[in-house]
Parts: sequence; C-alpha cells; structure tokens
Amino acid sequence: MGQRSHFNGTFEQQRAGLICQVENYRYYKGNYPILYPGNDGGIDFPLNGYVIDTKGMLSKGFYQPGYRCNMLACQKDYKADTIFFCGYNTDKNIVELLGWVPKKKLCTPENFRKKNTKLPMINGDLFTVKADSYFIETRELNTPESLIEPVKIIEPVKIINNDYRNYSQGKLF
Repeated sequence: MGQRSHFNGTFEQQRAGLICQVENYRYYKGNYPILYPGNDGGIDFPLNGYVIDTKGMLSKGFYQPGYRCNMLACQKDYKADTIFFCGYNTDKNIVELLGWVPKKKLCTPENFRKKNTKLPMINGDLFTVKADSYFIETRELNTPESLIEPVKIIEPVKIINNDYRNYSQGKLF
C-alpha cells in the first residue's frame, strides 16, 4: 500500500498519505474504507459523481492561506478527476481537510514546476521541488463542504503511538 509506479516517498510520507485518505473517506462516508494492497491507480473513492484522489502532506503546523499543495506530475494520467488535499499535522496528530480541485484545473502549464525548481515559501525560505509537480495555493481550493454534505462522525479518532485508536474507547481498530 502507498506504492506508486515511482517516487514513493518515505515511510512517514506514505503513512501520512494513508491516514489522510482514510480520514477523508470517513468524513464523507461515515465509516472506514476497506483498503487493499497495491497501487490503487489514483482512485481513492467515488463521491457524488466525482472520482477522488486524496493527497496527504506532512506538516508540523496547520496550513494557512497561501501555503501550497502539490501533486506529482507522474500522477496526471491517473483515473481520478478530483484531487482532494489534506494536511497531516505531525505535532498535533490532526488531519486537516484542506479542500479539492478538479484535476483539469490543477494540471495546467502555469501550475507545473520542474524538479529542482526553487519556490519561495511564506516564511522566506526556499522550497526545492523534488519531482516534477503541479502546485496550487490553499486559498484556490474549493471547500470540503462544497463537494457534498459530509456524514456526521460519531466517534472521534486520535493517533496514539503510531496506532489508530478509537479515542472514546481506547481500542485498536
């Protein structure tokens, strides 16, 4: 799981991606997905006529307007038509549902950045693009609620010691 055709990322990046995918699914469907081993071809789940591919990104803080989200260019031809971005705050163990964008709007020449391109960050640092990618600012994303009315989640989930736990009962899933 968490494997692409190439540029799979670190274990921590793969873990964050899976956590974000699971929590995004749960937000809309109200339960946990059945996950299968192997590459899903970029299809995480269908929703209201959309085919969703969730992109999870690691962060030590919460995302702000002006922060960038990215999708690897090698995923452009995957079958999903909607890209949903999530941030996984490693300090707080919280998944942020940032928003979504039609893949056609994301995958444009003006959003494309070549590997090794230097992008200025809000704090003044430079970010080096590690692989050809498409970037979009968080303020350009559609809100999670605009996709469809989410399902009310009854039991909150918290990540404790790298395990999923039902926060209200303290049991492993």
